Amino acid sequence: MLNKVMLIGNVGRPPETRTTDGGTTLTRFSLATNRRWTDESGNRQEQTEWHQVVAFGRLAEIAGELVVKGRLIYAEGRLHTSSWEDPESGQRHTRTEVIADTLLVLDRRPTGAEGAPPVPSEAEA
Repeated sequence: MLNKVMLIGNVGRPPETRTTDGGTTLTRFSLATNRRWTDESGNRQEQTEWHQVVAFGRLAEIAGELVVKGRLIYAEGRLHTSSWEDPESGQRHTRTEVIADTLLVLDRRPTGAEGAPPVPSEAEA
């Protein structure tokens, strides 16, 4: 069986980094991918899909530093779906996330006003 995902997209919001009860670092962020096509009438169409990406351990620490809203990111990993029931409403929820094992920053941040060098272009665990 194969469970592999490769995405290239823009980060939708700043990453959220936390430490689990077991002491593992976890970073979560959203990634937008776009599909563009011309319909039968000749009109340009665009569809945006939002993906939730999660990194653990050292990759999560690096992602917490390098992943910022708007950056172009390559994320590679596997799909993981979890479900739970809301104890208050009794409603069932399902969430599918990409558990990342590779993250690459594909764009460069411009040099800052203080003359700081751009960030490295790769973050891989």
